[in-house]
Amino acid sequence: MVQESGLPSPLQQTTNLSTVYIASVFLRVRPSKRPEVLSAVRQVMRSMRASPECELCRFLSAADDENTFVLISEWSTHEALEELLKSREFLILRGMRMLFQRDTEMIVDEVATRQVLTLDD
Repeated sequence: MVQESGLPSPLQQTTNLSTVYIASVFLRVRPSKRPEVLSAVRQVMRSMRASPECELCRFLSAADDENTFVLISEWSTHEALEELLKSREFLILRGMRMLFQRDTEMIVDEVATRQVLTLDD
């Protein structure tokens, strides 16, 4: 495949998937409450990873702010994602609002196609 610029496209392959649901929870924690929040997130992640429908679970921090995080998970069914949101561990995390510097935001993406790109050229 060639881009309009005439350069080869890094696009190698497009994969059609059965729909995957990607949940991204954005957290900005108060520095003094960071250990408490991290402990709660660990509990949520254990619950996520115990589910056979959870295909991926990652907790990432911002490179420029040690108190900003995103919890990303991929789910094979929307029902499994809904169950997570009702789980005791997730409800505890949601209840910790006073430990955050601002409101927590969650974005759910429904993905049916995935493109694999190379970074080589």
